[in-house]
Amino acid sequence: MSSLVPQYDVVLHSDLPPRGRDLREHACCNITSDSGPDLLHFLCTEIDLSHPFYIATQTFKPGGESTHPLRIPHFVFLISGSEEQRASIGFLGGRL
Repeated sequence: MSSLVPQYDVVLHSDLPPRGRDLREHACCNITSDSGPDLLHFLCTEIDLSHPFYIATQTFKPGGESTHPLRIPHFVFLISGSEEQRASIGFLGGRL
């Protein structure tokens, strides 16, 4: 059993370019929907929003034993969670 606990969930927009989507799918989970395409969902122990063109994350897949650094440009739809209160939700007004 993994000891990693996500502090944040990062979900990307559904309209990613196909090649970018294929590359990112290796580091995340999918949120499936009957009403549209699957969304890519990252489990993160850390996020850094200080860069103007991407967010930097430490992400892992369910059951994983270690995190992997990943920088995600422009395609963020939703970030939920925080170190202080896991249940808080923050929608971003537009793309980063």
